[in-house]
Amino acid sequence: MQDPVSAINIPDVDVWQLLFEQPKEFSRHKSTAKTLQLFSDPDLKLTTSQTFTSTMPPLPPTVSRMSSNKRSNLAVIWGTHYCGGTVFPMNPAYTAKELTRQLLLSKTKAICTQRNFLPTVREAALEAGVSQAMTLIGPDESAGTNSLHDMLTLDVAPVPRLPVTSPEQDLAFLVFLTRVVSAEGLDVPTGEQDELWLKGATVFSCYLNDPKSTSECFSADGFFMTGDIVVKDSDGYFNILDRIKELIKYKGFQVAPAELEGILMCHPLAADVCVIGVDDERQATQVPMACVVLQ
Repeated sequence: MQDPVSAINIPDVDVWQLLFEQPKEFSRHKSTAKTLQLFSDPDLKLTTSQTFTSTMPPLPPTVSRMSSNKRSNLAVIWGTHYCGGTVFPMNPAYTAKELTRQLLLSKTKAICTQRNFLPTVREAALEAGVSQAMTLIGPDESAGTNSLHDMLTLDVAPVPRLPVTSPEQDLAFLVFLTRVVSAEGLDVPTGEQDELWLKGATVFSCYLNDPKSTSECFSADGFFMTGDIVVKDSDGYFNILDRIKELIKYKGFQVAPAELEGILMCHPLAADVCVIGVDDERQATQVPMACVVLQ
């Protein structure tokens, strides 16, 4: 399969090297610059040495993160990657039972979370046998936890970074083979919509310790079946239309709720719209039903 775009030179560096070990100017965009400066190389090494090295031997660890979106998450993510570990993100809406399953599945050694999630995390950690100290993201403190905020203020020697043994598996550039594939496994022509498949070194290789889920989303020839419904235009750009699981199956046709929602949102009285599929026994098929919030 030949990509129509001209060949480009791809540097053989991993993500960490690209972001933190090469000379660069910080972006002029204030938010981007503040984020990169806050979690620059020394701070991340500090987080690594204090949290993941001293409290969780042996390396590399598997660290579960259950938190809302915060800039502080970057220290956890990159600190873990720095010492060769694996980050396992958890849905903050998980119940203790759901979280326990994920902790066992991922073989988690430590957990980073926020104070408001502590009751759920502690219940799940006890059930899953995760005995290592937890780290709180942010300035909060609680008995039996470390504070990431405090760790970033300590003066400790950073640990050496583990070498990358296979940089081709951790490239800093998104390079994919792409296909738009029908339910029958056939490539569809340009301009027709169907599922996007991806393949490349930067596509995740598997669900951690979950071969069943992995086999369900990869084709026999190694393409990741994204579940996204797309259409590819004549210039090679992809427009994402919807998700397969959300498609409404009307008399053999696949109807994208997002397309109908877009049409209804054009009405001046519509503040918000959600289109779902409901069974119609008389027609023996699904039909769209719109839930509309008025202005």
